[in-house]
Amino acid sequence: MAQYECGLNHSTKWYKKQIFPLVPIIETRESGEHNTYSFSFRWLFITIWNLDGFAFEFSVVMDTHWGIGFIGILPYLRWVIAIPCPTKLGMWMHKKLWRKPKSLKQGGDK
Repeated sequence: MAQYECGLNHSTKWYKKQIFPLVPIIETRESGEHNTYSFSFRWLFITIWNLDGFAFEFSVVMDTHWGIGFIGILPYLRWVIAIPCPTKLGMWMHKKLWRKPKSLKQGGDK
């Protein structure tokens, strides 16, 4: 859906899906007056792209956005090594692990 909102409305083949591409995908964008040069690389469970800011990070993740794996930032480079989260596991995590407001803990609507 986000591809269509950004104007990238070309259809993708089953082997080049954004979430788990079987064929390596390399995207680049030239620098301009208001943008810096950027690139991204995606293949299977590996994603790498450049950043404009200087930072360090290392995280172990298990969520419905990234999946299950590791995320890190080296200076000007972000990387993700994560297996996409299966739908059933995501639903289980949402149901069992997310915090709920008091109204839902006490039995729902009154």
